[in-house]
Amino acid sequence: MLARLARLAQLAVLGAACGTASVAAPREDDSDRPAPLDEMMVATHVEFDPTGDVIYKLQDDLGFENWNIGVTLTQPPGLPKIEALRIHHRAAGQRHQTVEFDAVALSTFVDPSARTPGTLPLRNLHFALPAALGIDEVEVEVRAAGKTTGRAIARLHAYEQRGKYRLPMRGCWFVSSGHDFGTEHRRHLGRGHFAWDFLRVDWNGQTSSGPALEDSYAYAQTIVAVADGKVLAARDDLPDSAPGRGRGEANFVEVDHRNGEISRIVHLRPGTLRVHAGDRVWAGQPLAEVGNSGESDTPHLHIGFHKRGDQVHPVPVNFSDYTVRWNQGTHTVQSGRPRRGQFVCAD
Repeated sequence: MLARLARLAQLAVLGAACGTASVAAPREDDSDRPAPLDEMMVATHVEFDPTGDVIYKLQDDLGFENWNIGVTLTQPPGLPKIEALRIHHRAAGQRHQTVEFDAVALSTFVDPSARTPGTLPLRNLHFALPAALGIDEVEVEVRAAGKTTGRAIARLHAYEQRGKYRLPMRGCWFVSSGHDFGTEHRRHLGRGHFAWDFLRVDWNGQTSSGPALEDSYAYAQTIVAVADGKVLAARDDLPDSAPGRGRGEANFVEVDHRNGEISRIVHLRPGTLRVHAGDRVWAGQPLAEVGNSGESDTPHLHIGFHKRGDQVHPVPVNFSDYTVRWNQGTHTVQSGRPRRGQFVCAD
């Protein structure tokens, strides 16, 4: 039992300052029911980010599941200062882990760019627990003046992919950024939460033969549709950004794959779209060319997926039938998630 508790303690949120966060295993007298809000206090509003009542978790190669959340706390006037935040993880109603952050620890997670008066936007709360636990619920509990003043609960699910998708390019590309645990796109809770960036490099690992955009090995390479579908939206009228000076909106193409999943490819080269909104496309059909429009430092192919609906809810998907080449060898993947540092190849 002591070994198990020690292991749970080691799995606290990554990045918390040493000594400012604690992990508590359930005691015999702990109740798995949420603590009641104090009736004499105005409740703190708690909102998860990504928005919605479901947070998607990923399974890694070591038997663990991981997830990343943001939480925005809104304090009504007159409410005592937040002194702690507790995050409870449950499976089938049973509490398996509680992480508590004091005020000092919470300050390390505040996103100043998203802060408005009366709000406390917390970002990059990363968690990992053994998949065998089957964690299916996360609860956030706000503590102020020794009482619970706010609470929200979200479900945790492994996303059930509906479509089959090929890679959005041909040839061999380097995965420069993915969405592995605690890194890269997972740090962003918006549209790109489960996205990838792909680059072309030479045998020396260089992305370009010179300083100009046209010298980039990825620039002007053909982008193809990942599956059959219908073009939902597209634009290619925005200019490329200068190398290292990416900013503003980007050219893009979105394809609705008619199964509730939408692929979105960004940073297209201006004037290269071969399809328009309403066009039907098939897997492997050329759509546009790689460019450097928008917030991009160097030409690359950025792709992510989200669910169809009123809100953009990013979802994790696997690609099918590609080859991986990296320091662990070369192998064919029938269905998998390209990882940072891999070379992935497709026809």
